[in-house]
Parts: sequence; structure tokens; C-alpha cells
Amino acid sequence: MFAGSQCFPTLILYIACCPPSDVVPLQDLILTCPEEYLESRGEECCGAPKDRADFILRVLTAVGPSKLTAEPEERSYVIAALERVLVDFEHKSLEGWRRLAVTTATSACLQADALKDEMKQAADENRLVADVAGELLPRAMARASRTSRVLAKAALRLEAFSNYLLAQAAVDSGITFPEVDQQEVRHQFDDLLMDYYKMVVREHDELAFNIIPSFQASSVKRVVPVHSISPVYLLVLNLGQTAKVGFTTLWSILRLRSVPLHIFVLGDAAGLENWRATLHDLEASGKMRSLNLIELEYVDFTTNVNFQLFMSQYPSDCDVNKIGEALLARFICHELLPAHVDRVIAMDLGDVLVLDDIADLWAQFDTFEKHHVFAAAHISALSHVNGGLALYDLSRMRARNWTSLALSAAREGLGRSGDCIHDQSLMNTLHLHSPGEPSPMQTLPCRWMLVPATEWGMFWNSPELVLPEVRERRRYPGMVGAGHFEVYCPDPVDLLSGWSFLLSTGNTRQRLRTMSLLKGNQRMTQCTKEGTAGFVHPRDVHPSRCCRCGERASLVHIPGDMKQWSFVDTLFRYHSPFNDWEEKELQETLTRQLWQKESRFAEQSRHVQGAAGQMVELYGGEVCFRRDVSMCCSARNELREGHKVLYKTLNMKPLPPPFHLEVETTAKSDAHLLMGQGPLNSLEIVAGAHGGTWSAARWVSEGSFVALTAFDGSPQQDNGDKGGAAKYSVQLEEDGRLLVRHGSSEWGFYLPEKYLSELRQHPVGIYVGVPGDLSATWNLCRKSLAEKAFACLDNASRALTKPGLDVLMARAKCSSLSEARKELGCRAPFDADLVAGSQSMDLLNASAAISVLVRCLLLFVLTAAAAVCGCAVMADLNTLCYGNEAHRLASEFLAVVPRQVTSLAILVLPPLCCWLCVKGAGGSRLTTGCGGALAAGMLIGVLAGPLPGPYAFFQDVDVRDEMTHSSVQRAISGRTDL
Repeated sequence: MFAGSQCFPTLILYIACCPPSDVVPLQDLILTCPEEYLESRGEECCGAPKDRADFILRVLTAVGPSKLTAEPEERSYVIAALERVLVDFEHKSLEGWRRLAVTTATSACLQADALKDEMKQAADENRLVADVAGELLPRAMARASRTSRVLAKAALRLEAFSNYLLAQAAVDSGITFPEVDQQEVRHQFDDLLMDYYKMVVREHDELAFNIIPSFQASSVKRVVPVHSISPVYLLVLNLGQTAKVGFTTLWSILRLRSVPLHIFVLGDAAGLENWRATLHDLEASGKMRSLNLIELEYVDFTTNVNFQLFMSQYPSDCDVNKIGEALLARFICHELLPAHVDRVIAMDLGDVLVLDDIADLWAQFDTFEKHHVFAAAHISALSHVNGGLALYDLSRMRARNWTSLALSAAREGLGRSGDCIHDQSLMNTLHLHSPGEPSPMQTLPCRWMLVPATEWGMFWNSPELVLPEVRERRRYPGMVGAGHFEVYCPDPVDLLSGWSFLLSTGNTRQRLRTMSLLKGNQRMTQCTKEGTAGFVHPRDVHPSRCCRCGERASLVHIPGDMKQWSFVDTLFRYHSPFNDWEEKELQETLTRQLWQKESRFAEQSRHVQGAAGQMVELYGGEVCFRRDVSMCCSARNELREGHKVLYKTLNMKPLPPPFHLEVETTAKSDAHLLMGQGPLNSLEIVAGAHGGTWSAARWVSEGSFVALTAFDGSPQQDNGDKGGAAKYSVQLEEDGRLLVRHGSSEWGFYLPEKYLSELRQHPVGIYVGVPGDLSATWNLCRKSLAEKAFACLDNASRALTKPGLDVLMARAKCSSLSEARKELGCRAPFDADLVAGSQSMDLLNASAAISVLVRCLLLFVLTAAAAVCGCAVMADLNTLCYGNEAHRLASEFLAVVPRQVTSLAILVLPPLCCWLCVKGAGGSRLTTGCGGALAAGMLIGVLAGPLPGPYAFFQDVDVRDEMTHSSVQRAISGRTDL
């Protein structure tokens, strides 16, 4: 027992002074624990570190339900204590997360009841809601909004707990997230929790769609000036039968506008006719009065001569469909609209809600600088410019030959990434890839483009992974009312909940705590910087380039597959002028067809490395992660005294060559990259020596070095005045060839054999450094052909225990051989002239490495696996190697062949198979060599299946690297929304 209550008079002091020292560093502790209690932090007062969280939870459990119900301060105290337990003591506490979810929900519902009681009292006195609102405003509005936020937070906490249960089930079972049985999760997320969740959502819906809108209707009165002479020009797009959905956006504009509107409807013949028919339906329903002081003008882009000329010059390799053509027509609207129109707002329909006066958006034109031609929103969370809203200065577009610029951007996008299919493609090219000149795009203020993404949470946009009851009710936590959205910034507990399933080690807990507190206490988010697509820290830009936490949104954009959120359907029904809303129309809106989920995730993953570098620059330390088949690390060299180079070891598993490195560094000169055994024996590349003008390669051995080659040029010199990181790649091949590439330069040499043998005998570590008077941030990714071979060999060895291509397909979760090869990393060229001998060597080296790692007497079985994989990689013979007919024949063969013959065949044939496949990999010998390998490999496959005993040993052995069998790693591999 320990004397916690004797040493600390209150629980809050115990929480402040007793967090585990491996989680909360001393410099943080002295800020929260009073000085007179710092000496009482030993186990005699605080208890054993592993017992402290449970002690706090037991004390909190003693707080009776009646006390929690009656005293709001007590509820706030308990919630704050639970949050501290999870952040500072134990992030994996199941009871802690459960109690936090229940207590937060209880507190929220009690607040909602108190608000409704007050309104009921007013109703009992026969006073109208509008009268109550008028009398109590602004106090009533503030209280209703505050209660709505609390309810949304409670719903978020309960959703996070259900996700925690799913993630923990995956970790405990050693499976991926999608493989978890949701019934198991539902059993733990019991009826009490589900009742709380449904009640919280129901209360929030009542506030968001009933009470708060009624208050707003009483307090906001907009009158359109009758004599206004300056209309706002609006450009909208309608194709096919989508006008009814599009009018939802238009109706949200009309509710709050204070100016006349001149609307250009851009579309094809069917879309324009559908728009006119929808107007007729509105007139029949008596709602046309809302369309006063609106002028409509129709533009058929398919028959416009200027647009036809533009498309005739557009790159033919760009895969532009009908929707893409319409969006491109919108991008060159200066060619289609009347000459007297100098400015226009272009806006998507059907997935946008305008929640403020559009006159305020029109005023944004007055903030344009001389080089600005258009304005749009750059969504840093999605790492791209969004084309759903754009302000075009048509006079500048005409003066600057915008059509030619658009064609040039299309050609550049096609050459760089193949992205040239619509207006958003060209916007991103012009904004992010205009070196040497300012971007023609002004970034719109955050409030004019809120995308209700919660990308920091688990499964935020993967509805198939959450409980069905949660899927039907979840919502954006920043929705205060149907017409009131705010920028929601996750607090430390929100951020922690996304990774609460990680293993509970001191190092993990400390890193999670640091990340949660640093990011969760920021008041600015989603900052943007001209020419930068990735993470931008608030300190690096003016506050106007960031979203302020809690800032009210003027426009909400629901792009693409986010429309699957059920609350979105309710929200758009609320704003629609039509009663016969059809869900299928919502699913077919324009932007959904352009959202491109896979490419969007791929684009986000490309920016993970940049964001990690920014985090390292800000907070120090090192961040390592996997990106596709690469291992990536971000690290920082800090300033210090002296000029000596001090290297930082990157947390990458040492591997022998061949390997390929992609490097980014902010070092303006003298960037040292060391590959080998540190200063003992290593190959070093110095980028930007002598003030950043040239580069060199040398061999470092015990403090001295031997110059190998030099190059007149450097990545820093290629970077010029563009700023940002210098980029280069280093590739060391199996035969010792070293290639360094940066910009348009490529240089290298063949590493002498005595140095190459050192790298082959001793695994290569990676180290980065700069002289002491410099600081630098590094982003480095390593690819290894050997790692691909490991994966392929491992899966082939597993397949040997259960013959048949279907086994390999099942393990890879693929439906075809090509998909399996891609999933397993067994990619290789299949043209005989392209199959390099180095690939054969990769397989042999990988097999040798496996023999060292596994240290098993069954080396011949793994050699057979190498043969089977070699056939799959080099000649696409997998189907023949594992044919069912061959297996039947082999079974009959085994029935009559003595066991001694079988054993002899297993001992002799694997080396023969490997030798034949390697020898046959070159030129005209491919058919002969791999034909022999096929025969041997097929026989090995069918022999191994019927034989019991030691072959089963390899069924559950994974030899790719020491982390592969971590249940946490395998669980994360199933998470698609990272």
C-alpha cells in the first residue's frame, strides 16, 4: 500500500505530482506540481507507476451518480481528471476511456435538459419562441450554441471509444482493422453506451435543426436593396438532370444575400433544359418569390466556338470526360462570358452551402494584389487547391492571355503527374508549380472553405469500419446548427484517441503525450503558404493564412465520398427548397465523380514526409514511418559550438546494398550523408561543399577519409533562390555502381571492391550531419530490392505448406496473379532482355540473409521457396508451379515412390531449381533455364504439401523484418484513412 491520501490532500494534487517519470518529463512536472510536493513523488506516496492510473479511477468511481447529476462543477472535475489520466498516466486504459465517454455524455445531456426546461417554462407562460429569443438574445443564443458544442463533443467521445474497441480487438487478435468482427465490438460497446450515444445525437439534432435555427431566424433579417446597381455575378454549372440538387446551394445563398444576383448557368443542352424545368417546379410550388432581383443567363459551352478551339489545342493524352470539359470551360470563362463582365464567382452546386452574405465574398476581389488572377481555397488537410469555389478576375484573364496559360499548365501537369483532367488540376499546377514568379492565385480566407474533415481520427472517412449505429449518426463536431459551422480543432484527448491502441511503453506514452499536447493546444490550424502544398506551421505565416480554432464558417464544402455521412443528407434536406429529396441525386453530384479517393490518399501520403519534417523542425527529435515500400525518417541537426560534423543516426534497420535513397535537406551547404558503420567504415556523400557549389564522395575510416570523386554542382545550387529543401537521390547497386541525381544532373562511379566488400559484410546504417555552426532538417526515404525479395520469399515459403495458387492469392487478398505480385512486392520486368542479373542476385542474397535470420536446419525448404518465387518474379510461371492437376499427379507419384527417393529429390532439386532459374534469366536461355526450374519447382511444391512434419514450422514465420509480426503494425496496415 502507499500513502497517497496522506501525502496529497486532494486528488488533483496527486494527479499533478505523480505521473510516471518516463511519460511526463521533469521540466513539465515542475509546471504543474507545487514545489512543496515535489519531494513526495516517490513510490511511498505515489505508489508503483503501473498502479497509479487504477488508483485514480477507483477514487473517481467513488463519486456518486447523484452528486454528478446535481453539481456541474463536480462533473467538470471528474472529466478533467479522466483526461489527465489518459494523457499523463495510461493512454490504453479501457476503463478510463469508457468512463470519460459516459461522464461527458451525462454532462451534455444534463445541460441540454436544463436548456429545454428554460424554454418549456417560457412556453408554459404562453410566450412564443421568437419572443423568448428576442428577449433573451444574445444570452439564449450563446447558451444554445454552447450546449450544442458540448453535445457534439460527447458524441465524438463515444464514437472515439467505439473506434478504440475496434482497434484494440485488432491488436489483441493480431489481425487488421477490416477483419475485426463488429459484433465483438458491439458487445463491448454495450446497450448503456449505445443508449447514451443515441440520446446525445437526438438532443444535438433538436438543437442544430430546430432550436438554434429558430433563434437565428429571429435575430437575422436581410433586405435586398431595391435600387442596387451592382449585382454579384455568379457562374454555376449544370449537366444532365442535377438542377434539383444544385438548387440547394443556390437556396442557401438566397437566404442571406444582401445584393442582386446575375447568374450565368453553364451547361450542355440537357442541363440547361433541366434548369429551366426546375425553375418551373419552383414556380408551381409558390417559392419563386425568393428569386426576386435575380437575372439568369444561359451559356451552352458545347456550342461555343472559343471553347471548341481551346479543346482542339488541349493535350490529347489528357483523359477528359464530359464533366471535365465543363469544368475546363468554367476555368476559361473569360472566353465564354460577355465582355462587360469583369469579375465572376464560380461555385460548385449540390455539395456547397453558403452560410453568409455572398456580398462579403464578392468583396474579396478588392484584396487582390497585382499578380492575382483568381482566388481559391488551398485545403492543407487534403494537400491541394480545391476548385469548388473560385473568384475569377476576367479583365486580367483577358489581358494576360489566360487561355494560353491554361494550355501550358495542362501540358505541364500531364508531363509531371498526368493530372490535367479538369480545372482543379490546372489550378494546382499554376499555384504550386510556378517557379520564379508569384502565384496567380490568392488563397481565400479559411472561413470561405470549410471541409468538415476529422482526418486526425481513426476511420474518419471509412464508414465500413465503424458500427452501423454510429455510421448512421456521426457528424462533424464543429456543426453547431444547420446554418452554423465552426472550425473544429481537436484537443489533446481527441488526438490521443486516434492512437490509443498503441503498445503501452514509456517511450510510446511520452511521444503520444508530447504530440497530443503540442498539437492539441494550438489555436491556429490548416495554415497555407504560397507555393507550398504540405504542412505549414502557424509561426511561419500571417494569421490570416490560417484557420482560427472556433472560427465560424461562411461556406461549407462536402466533397466526394464524404457525402456518405448520414448527417450530410439531413443537412442538405434541411436547406433544399424541394420536399421530394432523393438520396440517389445526392450521390451523383458533380464533385463526387471527381473526388478520386485513391489518388487523393496517394497525394496525402506523398505529403506525410513533408509534414514529418516540419514537425521535427519544430519539436526536435526524429520521426520514422513507412511510405509504400520505403522506410522514411525525418530528423534535425541542431546548432552547437564548433565546426566539427556531428552525425545523427537514423532509426532505420541496417541493410546491405543494393539500396536507393531519396533525400531532402534544408542545409544550405555541407550536407553530410554517411552510409555504413558510422565514422568507422562508411561511404559519405557531401552535398554542397565549399559554400554549396560542388559535391563529393569519399570513404570515411576511423576519422580519416579517402577522396573518391567530386562533381561541379550540388542540389543546393540546383535549388537556387526557390527556398525550401534541396533534393537528391543516391543509389548503390549490387555491382558497386553509385549514382547521385539532383535536378538535371547525374554523376557517380564504381565503388572499389575493398570498400564494397565492407558494405556487403556489415549492414549499412544511415547517418546525417552538418558542421556545428549549421542546423538542418532531413527527410530521407530508403528503398531496398532485397526487402521486396524478403516479402516474396516469405510468402512463397508459406505457400509451400499448402500447395496451390489459391493459398497465395488468399494470403495476398488478391483476385489475380498480377495483383498478388504487386501486393507482395514481387514486381519485376518480364521481358527477357530486361531481366537483369542483379535481380537474380537479389534473390540469392535474400535467401542467404534468411538462412542467417531463421537459423534453421531446413535450409533446403527455403531454397525451394526461392525457386518458386524466382519463377514468379522472373517468368510469370506461378500458375504452372502450383497447378492443381500437378498436385494430383504428385500425390499419385508419392503413393508408389519410396520415402528415401522423395527425401533425396527434396535435397537435390532446390539448388538445381535456383541455379537453372538464375542461369536462365538472361537472353535466349530464359525458356530453357526456367523450363527446368519450372519442372523442379513444381515437383518441390507438390511434394511439400502432402508431407507432414517440419515444413509446417514455416507457416507462421515472417522474415521480412523484426517489426512485421508486431500485431500493432499489422493492425495499422488495415487502416485506410491515415
